[in-house]
Amino acid sequence: MATFHGEGARRGRSAAGFIFTTQPLAPALTSLRPYAFRHALMLQNEFVTWREDNDPVFRGDVAPEQSCTGNVSSHPWEKWDNGGDSTDDDEEDELTSTASASSRPTTPDVATHPVTPDVATRPVPTSAWELPMSPLTPPAPSRKASPVYVQVATAWRARLVTYSGPAHKHAAAERAAREAKEREAKAATIKRAKELDLARKRMARARGPNRRSARLLRYRIGPSHMGTWDTDRLVQMGLIIHDLDPSTITPLVDKRNYVMAVIAGPPKGEIAWWRNAVFPYLGHEESRVRFGIGYGEEGPYPHRIKCHASTLLDVAAIRSSDSFEAISEYQNHVVHQIAPKSYAKLQYQMSRLQEETDLSPVFSGSIFTTCEISYGDGPPLSRKNLESKFDAMEVLTISGSYDWKERGLLLFWDDHGAFPLRPGSTVTYPAGTKHFSFIPVAPHETFYVFRQYCHAGVMRWIEKDFRSDAQFEEEASDEELADMKEARESRGRNTIKNFTKIHDVYVF
Repeated sequence: MATFHGEGARRGRSAAGFIFTTQPLAPALTSLRPYAFRHALMLQNEFVTWREDNDPVFRGDVAPEQSCTGNVSSHPWEKWDNGGDSTDDDEEDELTSTASASSRPTTPDVATHPVTPDVATRPVPTSAWELPMSPLTPPAPSRKASPVYVQVATAWRARLVTYSGPAHKHAAAERAAREAKEREAKAATIKRAKELDLARKRMARARGPNRRSARLLRYRIGPSHMGTWDTDRLVQMGLIIHDLDPSTITPLVDKRNYVMAVIAGPPKGEIAWWRNAVFPYLGHEESRVRFGIGYGEEGPYPHRIKCHASTLLDVAAIRSSDSFEAISEYQNHVVHQIAPKSYAKLQYQMSRLQEETDLSPVFSGSIFTTCEISYGDGPPLSRKNLESKFDAMEVLTISGSYDWKERGLLLFWDDHGAFPLRPGSTVTYPAGTKHFSFIPVAPHETFYVFRQYCHAGVMRWIEKDFRSDAQFEEEASDEELADMKEARESRGRNTIKNFTKIHDVYVF
């Protein structure tokens, strides 16, 4: 595989006092959960498939600000994915309520609105003249009936139809059919609840932390709690602290030797630059800045992310910085080395996006659509980025001024690992399949995370020939719909093939 020397070697100099060079590969670390990576990919595929079918915000049909809740559809797994800070009783209640909501019909029918058969099958009369004449029907008035009279006549007619002799058998049959439908709906609700409960347990076994960590995670852990953690506390929670060689690249593999994450040490050069890498561009008052290509906020199509007026100059300075361009090139290089198939696919999709639209990645030649810089990395508890494409790689580079031996540790909850990160370290992992968090730094320290990922909505829009989910379902032919259904069914099984095994990675 080709080596990479970064911005300094490409231009014959180092623009920021550092240079990315070839680093040797350290012995691989094997996850304590042997099949967690494969199970996480399969379960995340089920989760994404559910959101593609049921969540209009995820599909891009409804903008996030147009939703009264910010997330129109909520999957029962989201509570566990966002940290598992709920009790078992809350999870069971959520499963039951969600299952009941999923089985509830969207249009009125006799199962949910028990009215008489005749009223349910014919429109409500707007005038007494529409009522059929019968010996017991009140005589038709000589002038237009008032609304009150229409209501009384309608109720009287419904009572006659329900309890008259000729309609008695028909009403009994309708009642029996309604009861059968209610029993069927109840059975479907119970079945759905059991399926969701089984899926939640499977996800807990495949991706959740150990039992002690799970008990701790039931309660919301804030910076005030995690800020007091030390190495002994992490060991008590079942996490293994790995002391990595900063001059090497350490891969993390699963039972089948698939490379599921990579931690690269800082590049050669001035450490002082990394301690103040982001501070000239981003102040302490901004906790998170996101820029690049987004989806769904303006409509069911990709668009440029609008930054706040106070950060426009900062974003422009970052995009024109040779140093950040060098970091982006190195992040792309790491993804190309550990997942060449996924890299080639994303590179092809990005080229199609640039050909058909006026959109382009933040940094030239990058496969990533979106960049994010966070200060302190926000809430420290186990997180996932649901906007990321789950079968792609997400890369983050750490910078700042902090005591890396005691604070700023990267916690991979799924793998029971804690990793001290020196300023300038780069971490690569499959997006949407890893629960991770950082130990907060001290108040007088700085901690910045430069993250790049592929937006899931943009990639789906490209895969469906530059159409939203709703447009594709409306305009696609039967053959295209069948191909898309087959691709979705096999997506979970084929995703693992996009990643490389450790014996195929030779040199970085």
